[in-house]
Amino acid sequence: TVIAGGNLAITAAYGDVNVGGVGTATSVCDDKVVGFGHPAFFRGKVTAALNPADALYIQEDPTLCPFKVANLADPVGTITDDHLAGITGTLGATPDTFDVSSTVTYGTRNRTGTSHVAMPVYAAAVTFYEMIGNQDRVIDGIVPGSAEVNWTINGTKPDGSPFTMRGRVLWELADAERMTHFGTSAKYVDSARKVALVPVKDYALTD
Repeated sequence: TVIAGGNLAITAAYGDVNVGGVGTATSVCDDKVVGFGHPAFFRGKVTAALNPADALYIQEDPTLCPFKVANLADPVGTITDDHLAGITGTLGATPDTFDVSSTVTYGTRNRTGTSHVAMPVYAAAVTFYEMIGNQDRVIDGIVPGSAEVNWTINGTKPDGSPFTMRGRVLWELADAERMTHFGTSAKYVDSARKVALVPVKDYALTD
């Protein structure tokens, strides 16, 4: 629940990885919420999640300023404005999001985590921290060896048809741009072999 004088959070992403901030709700009138008294991301018109929050304590910070440490609840609305004077939003409908998921396997341990991204400008950062955070949860230590990472992007084209991108996008680009030279490493060649990627068979690669 968001009440005047209580806690209010704005999130660009939430789930495994939270990207956002917690402040004070200045006023709640019907479904309109005003808060903070200062910007969050300072991005003007936005479409971010509006979350209730439960403040645990105030962390002192002699370098900058104290800040709230809080637990966030699921979104209950949408933040639409993020300006110098504060943030405003509406209770009710929540913003559209897309998911960034990671699955990490280490020995017998396995975990799949997901973060929901409301502001696409933060997608790259969320992807990085989703992967690193999940590795920390599963591996739980600095261990010897190497890791193999595979990725897939699922999306929708402007005409509504679905598309999927995997590790072959590099070679699709090379083929489209008619590249004739490509520098790589033995590790990349080994990774390509494991996923049965044979560029000379699948792509023209001609000048």
